[in-house]
Amino acid sequence: LLAAAAATGHAPRPSAAPEAVKWNATDSTLALQALLDAGAAGGVVHVPAKPSPWVVAPIGRNRTAIWLRHDHQTVVFEPGCEVVARRGAPFYLKPAVLFRAESVHNVTLIGHGATFRMWKDDYFHPPYCTPPCVHDEFRMTLSFYTSSSITILGLTFFGSGGDGIFMTGCRDVRIDGVLSQYNARQ
Repeated sequence: LLAAAAATGHAPRPSAAPEAVKWNATDSTLALQALLDAGAAGGVVHVPAKPSPWVVAPIGRNRTAIWLRHDHQTVVFEPGCEVVARRGAPFYLKPAVLFRAESVHNVTLIGHGATFRMWKDDYFHPPYCTPPCVHDEFRMTLSFYTSSSITILGLTFFGSGGDGIFMTGCRDVRIDGVLSQYNARQ
């Protein structure tokens, strides 16, 4: 199933049960996706701080690392939690997204003291980017498409190669206490 999702790049990839995929310091993409997917609609998911960051990388043609797939879900990133783009992963291509949601409703992300981090300089300079390296907004830390009732509280978005937060076709959005710093655009 993972190979099929990665090959098509169109649909969000399936994930394993959270107990089947464990966090590791090198690549925790599947572990974080499994944790978020285990907290189905109407649930609260707690993403713990780890001894080192949750390192994630995009899979598939849509180049998304982590999908937010469930309506009526609250995700709480513990203080000190850091989700980081894996260096050398194809975030230098565009579009590339750390966290992505499409057509979700009533989603809350809470992260006072938590950070989503990308490596802006890597996307514009060798060795990760082969010239000509293009500056644009489509390397986002967080993106929402055609979604509603979105709340983002207290998170830090740092170093994206595009927008820190990107939203299009969304309504009823509340962003409060967020720090968006050293992104290519906001």
